[in-house]
Amino acid sequence: MRTAPGPGLELARGLATVPDATIETDPGTRASLLWHGQRLQDALEAGTVTPGGRRAPVRRFLRFFLQKRDQDLAIGAVAV
Repeated sequence: MRTAPGPGLELARGLATVPDATIETDPGTRASLLWHGQRLQDALEAGTVTPGGRRAPVRRFLRFFLQKRDQDLAIGAVAV
């Protein structure tokens, strides 16, 4: 993941040579963080996520998905 100065993110699969941040977790925790509003702090305290690198890009990455989810909910694109 590479953060940009603008509103977007650049994501790619595979190993990054110098990532801004990494997130190690299981699929369930990843879904909870990205789509269901679980707080990063809660996952850290539970020991279900291990961030690497700087925390700011990790938080920005998670906020990006929560904002997208909230936008989708506002227009009725996601069933809850």
